[in-house]
Amino acid sequence: TSATLCAGSDVTFTAAATGTNIAYQWQVSTDGGTTFSNIAGATNATFSITGVTAALNAYQYHVVVSGTCTPAATSNAATLNVVSPATVTTQPANTAVCDGGNASFTVAASSATVYQWQVSTNGGTSYTDVTGATAATLSLTAVTTASNGNLYQVLISNATCTTPNTSNAATLTVNALPNVTAAASETNVCTGTPVTLSAAGASTYSWVPGNLTGGTVVVNPIVDPNNPSVAVTTTYTVTGTDGNGCVNTANINVTANPLPVVTL
Repeated sequence: TSATLCAGSDVTFTAAATGTNIAYQWQVSTDGGTTFSNIAGATNATFSITGVTAALNAYQYHVVVSGTCTPAATSNAATLNVVSPATVTTQPANTAVCDGGNASFTVAASSATVYQWQVSTNGGTSYTDVTGATAATLSLTAVTTASNGNLYQVLISNATCTTPNTSNAATLTVNALPNVTAAASETNVCTGTPVTLSAAGASTYSWVPGNLTGGTVVVNPIVDPNNPSVAVTTTYTVTGTDGNGCVNTANINVTANPLPVVTL
């Protein structure tokens, strides 16, 4: 009977025959059954191989039974299918994201059909399965700083070699968002009066409206020219980016007041 098993396993082929003064000779084919050659010492009704290797995959085995009467009888050929255990070819890599962002870990493996990602929240002392994480890539959405320092590893196997191999552990780093603040030299001015806006808490800054950049910018709030007697409040939003590429925003309101109307 043909056999499919994991590399390193033992296999035994067994034949049953009848006749007078019968003798057994097992033979092997390494070319898909085109030719067979005797296996030295394999002269029993059973033939065993200890610790099969991937090199034996697709080898065929049959037994020639001879006896007092001729011709000899030859059994059908049994095929030995050897499946290699799943092995990691590319380990999952450490990943850093910003608070609220998405993260992913990917493993590349050979002979792997079964995946199970696991997480450790105690520095690798213990791991638990991540529910539903049964693909080569683990995707995490909207991670928070509570997950900072978590370790992720994946168990890989296949239907034949069911004892899993374990990847290296990869670290998830979750960086906090910068605490961006915004201020203005004046928040209530006469229309057209320059106002200096300043920001802090990040490395680079951009402002809207106006598409200005820098930690300090100058704006000129004005009233609506179509309705010059009404004060206008403009919200200036600054977007700050820190050295980790994390982004946060802050707002500052500046009110432009109409100039007095003088009549003579």
